[in-house]
Formats: sequence, C-alpha cells, structure tokens
Amino acid sequence: MTAVAAEFFDGQRPLAEPVSITVTGDQLVVTGETVAQHVPTSAVLVSPRIAQAKRFVQLPRGGRLLCDDGAWLDVLPSEVRAEGLVAWLEQRWGFALASVWLIGLSLVLGYFYGLPAAALAIAERIPSSTEQALGQRLLAALDAQHVMRPSTVDRFVAQEVRDEFAKLIPNDPRGRCVQLEMRASFIGANALTLPGGIVVVTDDLVRLVTPEELSAVLAHELGHVEGRHSMRALIQSSGVGLIVAVITGDASSATAALGTVTAVLNASYSRDMETQADAFAFKLLDEHGISPNAFATAMERLSQQAGARPGSNSFFDSHPATEERIRRAREAATKKKP
Repeated sequence: MTAVAAEFFDGQRPLAEPVSITVTGDQLVVTGETVAQHVPTSAVLVSPRIAQAKRFVQLPRGGRLLCDDGAWLDVLPSEVRAEGLVAWLEQRWGFALASVWLIGLSLVLGYFYGLPAAALAIAERIPSSTEQALGQRLLAALDAQHVMRPSTVDRFVAQEVRDEFAKLIPNDPRGRCVQLEMRASFIGANALTLPGGIVVVTDDLVRLVTPEELSAVLAHELGHVEGRHSMRALIQSSGVGLIVAVITGDASSATAALGTVTAVLNASYSRDMETQADAFAFKLLDEHGISPNAFATAMERLSQQAGARPGSNSFFDSHPATEERIRRAREAATKKKP
C-alpha cells in the first residue's frame, strides 16, 4: 500500500512525532525520525469509525498512531467487533430517525405505563413504619412552611368531625394506622391524604359542607389510604430520588427528595386511582347508612366554590372528570341497598 501520514505518540511524552505507515504482507511498518517499528498486523487494534474523524491505531508496546480514516484500516483488527455494522448504521439517516422515534416512544410508554407499574410495586414493598414516618415528616414540613396552620374550628364541632371519621375507618387486618388532622390553610376547602394514612381536612371544607357531605369526602380519602394512592402518586411525581430513599427506609432523605410542599400539593392521582377511591367511598357510605348522593352534593359545592374563586387551589386541582364522578355517585345512590 502507499505510505500514509500519521502522528505517533509513544505514551511517554505529550508531543506527537510525524511518521509514515505502510502495510506489507502481515507487517505494519512505522517510520519516522526517531521511530522504526515493524509490528504484526494481528497485534494492533484500530479504534471504531466515527463519521470522518481520525482514528487511533494501538500498538503492542504502548504507542499509538493517529491517522485519517481509510479503507486500509478495515483489514486491521478492530477494538469493536461489530464496528462495521455500527458504522454502516451511523451513515443512514433513516435508522437514526427511527432510533430517535423509538427512544421517544419508549419514554412515553415508560411514563404512562412503566412508571405507574413501578410505583405500585415499590409502594407495596415499603414498610408501614417507613411510610408513616414519611407522612409525619411531610405534615411537619407543611406546618413549618405555613401551608398548614392550627385549626380554628370550634372544638365541639372538631370533636364531632373526629367521631364521625372514627366510625368510617374500616377494620384493617393489616393493622395500619389512620389518623385525621384538621388544619386551617390557604388552599381553601380541601382534603388530602399523606403517606401513612394521614388524612388532612381544612377548616374551609368543614364549614362549607354538611356533616354527611364531609363524611362522604372523608370516605373518598379513606379510599386513597386503602389503595396507598398517595405513596404511589408521590413516587411517580418525585422520581428516582424518592424511590431510592423509600427503599432504603430513610424518611428524612425521602422528604428532601420530594421537594416537600410542591410535591405534596402537585402529586395528582390517576383516573384509575380516583375511580377506585370513589368506588370504595360509595361502598363505605352505604355500609354506614349514608347515601352516595352526599358525595355528589359535596362535589357540586366544591365545584361551585372553585369556579367562584379563580386561581385558588381546590379539591379538584388534581381530580379529573368532575361531572362523570358526580354521575357515578348519583347512580350508586340509586343502587343503594334498602
């Protein structure tokens, strides 16, 4: 072959020496001012081809050659066995565009299907003690950041709410703890469930709805407790940091990974979770002699208030298809056992 210009690096000095390369039979000959090497072609390794970039030839004694790409390099051993196929694919835009499309599709499918499935599997394996500790830390963080403040509801009314809530709590053979927390808050008439079975109800909600309607909303939140929906939603919205923290049982790190207030208030339930919580609530209300109509009227009150206060947080900020859920509650009421 015709001599090819290259740069020789001996591995000792940072400077390159100009050399020429020829391949004669099974020998690669390197010639320069201070270099004269005859190396078996079977003892060298050529770096993978990347577009039109220069390529390295690794010599057996530690030296390296840097030269322009050329067909003659294809006869030498390559560092990557599939280098030819990779280079062939890199030169075809159709495959590149298809790869980008497949990556995008994988990310979408992973977000809508893979992540929820992973969240469910992880939530089911989190010890109750870890989940309860996380819930307590989140509630403390909401209080510390003044999202929540001590309740100002009359203590007799508050006791009635607690008594009615206690009646709703279903028997749980797993022995999970469920607790009710009442708070004043700028988020308005609302109720939310934190990990570990902590149900938070705001003063505005207590004052807005009737006792039966409040029981209906609390029954819905108990549905989220039963399905561990808050833990699953937080895992989905908070990503890998929370996943690692809850698996290791470090509730403090998990709280930090959540971004606390933002994650708690923005962690939304899926339509399936809402449907499950609604169905649980309708059954629980029926068992306690309360018509699911109470849930429908509570949602109507909340919806009207949300419409009257544009820009405010509401019970519906993370709850989809309000009209559909009201319709299901009305249907459940007509099917109520005599």
